[in-house]
Amino acid sequence: EIPPQFVDLGTFTANLIREDGDRYLQIALSLKVTEPKLEEKIKENKPEILHRVNMLLQSKRPSELATFDGKEKLAQQIKAQVEYVLGLRKVAPVISSDQSAAPIETSAGKSGISDVLFTSFIIQ
Repeated sequence: EIPPQFVDLGTFTANLIREDGDRYLQIALSLKVTEPKLEEKIKENKPEILHRVNMLLQSKRPSELATFDGKEKLAQQIKAQVEYVLGLRKVAPVISSDQSAAPIETSAGKSGISDVLFTSFIIQ
């Protein structure tokens, strides 16, 4: 069994959709990867991954991210975006501020990306 690797994506700062004044989100992200060859692929595609994560973060409301479930859902959505950029998912996941958007089916660990980890999560 190969031990997982952790690929740091760095820190993101994004303005959130306005609810009760201007709020912004700052997160630091790492990906837990179980397929060694993915680490290189992530680095090669990092600009597109960062773009998609930034667009996703800016589509969020502070209230959506306040709960554990909201953070969990965001992690799944980030995972889906990364899988798409890496060619592990055929259809681009929709980025939308519509809160009723269907949850994204994630391939539990099968894609080689087993987890999205928030090493820091601040809403201000």
